[in-house]
Amino acid sequence: MATDPLDPLRVEVFVEEISDARRAERDRLHHILETDYPDELKKLLGAYERYTSGGPDAYREAIDSCRSAYEFFFRRLTGGISEPKWNTRLDVAIAGKTLNTFIRNAYSYLSGGGTHSPHDRERAETLLAIRTTEDVMIAALMSLNKW
Repeated sequence: MATDPLDPLRVEVFVEEISDARRAERDRLHHILETDYPDELKKLLGAYERYTSGGPDAYREAIDSCRSAYEFFFRRLTGGISEPKWNTRLDVAIAGKTLNTFIRNAYSYLSGGGTHSPHDRERAETLLAIRTTEDVMIAALMSLNKW
């Protein structure tokens, strides 16, 4: 992966990780995103930046960056980039009602916790949002044999 100014932030997010296997999965996800979904990677890295930098609205903004990465990732992944809704082609592209339901529910979590949330968010909620975003992206890539 190319060197970028956000690399130290990735390390800070990794510090909270337990498993080398999880770190390897995240590195692989970043490589795939860098290659095929660079705008989505930028949004995800923005979530890391907000998560690690702190500030009055940092956690909501980080969750919102996850939501944005998520929307654009699924639009591009399913070929619905010009569609007004991020999930218009989800059922056609990704077989499996259970996975599709989970993808939609995770998006609801990200939407409810982002910048439009009436409540401050906690660090743990934000880390959950980041991990969920990454894990759902990985599951979707796996389901389409792009992993």
